[in-house]
Amino acid sequence: MVWFKRIVLVLVGLITLVACLFVAENWRGKHAWATWQREREAQGDRYEWTAVLPSPVPDDQNFAAIPLFAELFPKPPTNPALDAVRLPNGGPAAANWRLDRPTDLAGWRACFTNDNLLAALSRYEPILAEIESAAQRPHTHFPIRYEDNISILLPHLPHLRHLARVFSLRASAQLEAGNPGAAWQDVRLCLRLADALKDEPVLISFLVRRAILELALQPIWEGVRSRSWQQPQLAAIQMELVRFNEIERLYNALQGERRFAYGAVREHERVPAGWSRQNLLFLDRVYVEKVLPSIHAKEKHLDVSTLAKVSAHFEKTTLYNTMASFLMPEVAAASRRTAMTQSGLDQAIVACALERYRLTRAELPGRLEELVPALLVSVPLDVVDGQPLRYRPSGTDKFMLWSVGWNQTDDAGQVVLDGKRQQDDQGDWVWQN
Repeated sequence: MVWFKRIVLVLVGLITLVACLFVAENWRGKHAWATWQREREAQGDRYEWTAVLPSPVPDDQNFAAIPLFAELFPKPPTNPALDAVRLPNGGPAAANWRLDRPTDLAGWRACFTNDNLLAALSRYEPILAEIESAAQRPHTHFPIRYEDNISILLPHLPHLRHLARVFSLRASAQLEAGNPGAAWQDVRLCLRLADALKDEPVLISFLVRRAILELALQPIWEGVRSRSWQQPQLAAIQMELVRFNEIERLYNALQGERRFAYGAVREHERVPAGWSRQNLLFLDRVYVEKVLPSIHAKEKHLDVSTLAKVSAHFEKTTLYNTMASFLMPEVAAASRRTAMTQSGLDQAIVACALERYRLTRAELPGRLEELVPALLVSVPLDVVDGQPLRYRPSGTDKFMLWSVGWNQTDDAGQVVLDGKRQQDDQGDWVWQN
């Protein structure tokens, strides 16, 4: 009986100790997060979704307010009208301007079983015409319920990408047919579709925007390569692309991901609040002290060394970063892809200026600085190392432009392949004419 009482006392003591530790840890976590949040808010930071959301716009100015998009929200029907605009399965291998691989128009003609590719693509014309008309509206605001956090629905994203694929293919077909003006209109529509996502503060929307921009760059590259663009289109392409700042868009998307994490922890707490707040504190410190300061939107520059090491903060698993590791996106991968796309946009601007120079003088300049100020305001700087883009002319009409790439090493324009795919964390990012 004495031993039983002693065991009970020991158990009671242990339970009391655990309860005290639990209460202390709960208080400690809540206090640490509350202190951090106060400090951030004193500096103007905010954690609610409204801090990063675009303002609503009138329907007559809203690209997203047309029936084709409106029917997707709040939940798309079984067969939305936009489903009709999809390229058929079984098409040729994907084009890739980065690997000197143009669009396989013959393969697409075979896929459509129509030797007139423009006629084959006319099946999409009613919807494409409606998109083109709506594209004149200056703003875009999709009615997304950001407050739903992990339950958020983004049904417009795949449709925008399908539309961009069709416009990109039609632009390539128009170039082949000798219609550079019509090709440029289709490229502009691709860029307008990308712009439809520019204010959405979530990473997946940003990555779809990036994919659409890559689709737009394909026919731009093909037109420069084939000498199909004329002076008016080349000048218009430069003027349009210079306004794109994907580094700023990445910054905004990651600010949205911070709010997503904050909302996910606060609204779905099924664990001790102190522990979850410690995870939230850990995650927010990584954003505030490492990630966001490494993204220099104004300069269009990324601190690659810091961004590449973000995942290292989560390699050692602790109680204070277990939940955080699930809420932190693949920052390094997103940053690398962003840098590639911004480099591509900058290279396209320079390539168009070089082609305009060649059309006028029947030769290429020896240095990019010769394009300034007549054809370029300034030579774009490499997103990675902040130095002017590298350039190497070859003869009177061939040239190569490149960024040093994610490895921050000038490999003299060498692209590293993994099979038939580019290994984008090695070698240079190249525009080859």
